[in-house]
Amino acid sequence: MRHQTLWAIAVVLYCRSAATLAAPADTNAAAPAPQTVSPYELRYHLDQNGTQPLHTFVLKWTGPSSNLQTIDVMLSDSSHVVQTINVPQDRVHLVWQEIGSTPGATKDRIVDLIDCNFDKFADLRLLKSWPYQVGDKSYMVWLYNDKSNRYELSEAMSALPTPSVDPKTKRITSTKLTGFAGGEFEQSIFTVDGSGEATKLILQVKIVQTTLDPQHLNFQQEIRQREGDELQRICQLRLPAEGKPKRLWGTKSACAPFMAKAAPTSPRKKPSEAFDRDDSKDSDNSEDEPTDNVATTKELSQEPSKESPNNPASKALKTKLKAE
Repeated sequence: MRHQTLWAIAVVLYCRSAATLAAPADTNAAAPAPQTVSPYELRYHLDQNGTQPLHTFVLKWTGPSSNLQTIDVMLSDSSHVVQTINVPQDRVHLVWQEIGSTPGATKDRIVDLIDCNFDKFADLRLLKSWPYQVGDKSYMVWLYNDKSNRYELSEAMSALPTPSVDPKTKRITSTKLTGFAGGEFEQSIFTVDGSGEATKLILQVKIVQTTLDPQHLNFQQEIRQREGDELQRICQLRLPAEGKPKRLWGTKSACAPFMAKAAPTSPRKKPSEAFDRDDSKDSDNSEDEPTDNVATTKELSQEPSKESPNNPASKALKTKLKAE
């Protein structure tokens, strides 16, 4: 009986192993099922001028090496998407690997809400590239339309290099570095005209700074201001490395606001080279009248004046002091 049982078990095992060898191999049986990976996202719930935010912005990438693709605009009190903004791929460089590597350091610098057209509604600004070069921080700007409850791309504002919005003066200043490590630049100051269908920028002031004396780091500013429909030259300044700006051309009243703002960059001196200077000698005492003549600058002597050894008066004074 025992031998019959062992024989039956052996037959069963043989049949099973034969069936396994005869069956075709299933290559997909052990392969894991594909997983759907959701896009990489960054979610922003930003303050809008001290009030509760109206919208939540969800920035979406399709993968780690992907550029930013879309921005979903959702109502803050729900998950309803009211608008999807397609990010221009030829104008924005925000790769997830570069953004997500240190999210705590870069998250708040990518997107923000600010009233760019001074209509009391916060607009959406998106940094164009990360990382960005110093002095070249530019944005894509979508202006909020309260009638349609949508953000509309502003081509004019998105084209500005390194813009700075001033809510007090309601002006936008744009600066473009042109050379000499930032010492040469073009600065444009705009007002905003929102009366029409499209928001327009009106150039009010243009300042061009160029190098006058590279060796001594002296610069020159040419300032033009809107008069009617055109920009008119109103002032020319010389910016020395030390001391106050000098007025080369234009009236005192016209140049005064720009002289106060001008801040020339001077090289850092070594302790042995540092010295004090009386800036009162650089005060502008000229009359408030235009002039086309270049202002002359008094050259300061580098060494104190010495008495001539051949001066008779000097010899007599020394003889008298010795006698005493």
